[in-house]
Amino acid sequence: MRFRLVGTVVLLLACASHPTAAKEPSARDFLREAAAHYKAYGAALKESRREALARFYSPQGVLLVVNGAERTFTQQSLDSTYRHVWPGFAFFAWDTLHYQLLDERNTVVTGSFLMQRTSVSDTIRVLYLGILQAADSGLVIRVEHETALPRQR
Repeated sequence: MRFRLVGTVVLLLACASHPTAAKEPSARDFLREAAAHYKAYGAALKESRREALARFYSPQGVLLVVNGAERTFTQQSLDSTYRHVWPGFAFFAWDTLHYQLLDERNTVVTGSFLMQRTSVSDTIRVLYLGILQAADSGLVIRVEHETALPRQR
């Protein structure tokens, strides 16, 4: 009887210390944090909270590709752009977002959003890809790739 108990305890400890078992909760936590990050980011975009937007990006800078045009920003230049140049949105909403964990520090976020610029009356659907990275300050966006879809007639 005692041998069975010891064997069961050893088996439970072996399962608990298995690398895959240890990574699953942290992967779930990371994906849950990623979803919360994008929910907060979407709210800041929707509300045009210019002063808050640069904090969602990496302090090391970000690569932005919008409709094929590639630009690299420091966090400081992105903050300045959001505060002084960006006109904000008349409407913004994530349509779909999917999260794919690449490793313990990075995830790819894919999906789309709907937006309306303040200067136009049409809503545009945009395909989205982002790379979200774990940093000392929390999760941050390192890369964004956005492509506006043609308007349907």
